[in-house]
Amino acid sequence: MAKKEKEKKNEASELKEQLFMKRRNTGLAMSDSEIAKADKFCEGYKNFLDTGKTEREACAEAIRLAEKAGFVPFDKTSQYKAGDRVYVCNRGKAVILAVIGKVPAANGVNLVAAHIDSPRIDLKQNPLYENEGIAYFKTHYYGGI
Repeated sequence: MAKKEKEKKNEASELKEQLFMKRRNTGLAMSDSEIAKADKFCEGYKNFLDTGKTEREACAEAIRLAEKAGFVPFDKTSQYKAGDRVYVCNRGKAVILAVIGKVPAANGVNLVAAHIDSPRIDLKQNPLYENEGIAYFKTHYYGGI
């Protein structure tokens, strides 16, 4: 192989190293206190998932947590100042939380969005059937399970 070809191959390998992320087991690099902190965070998230099994339950729980954090229902007749926390619930199926900023919205906003995903299995009208001696349920599934 010519010297130029080797140099190109080495350069390509170096670029590949920089561009491609290598999988690491970060759990091995975390201290016991970091792992405990992550576990504590996960418990709160698991509790939220347990409470919000449907989109309506998830909205109700999100509102409960928002109110606990100082959010109040949005009132279009009210005047708000920087730092005020408001929320809007859309038909019990979606929640919008907002922290009023210091700069007019015409200058731009910071936006973070997420959707409610309620993994569940619903049984069909006549769900039970048997095949080769095994009982099965006909289901609809939601939430990407």
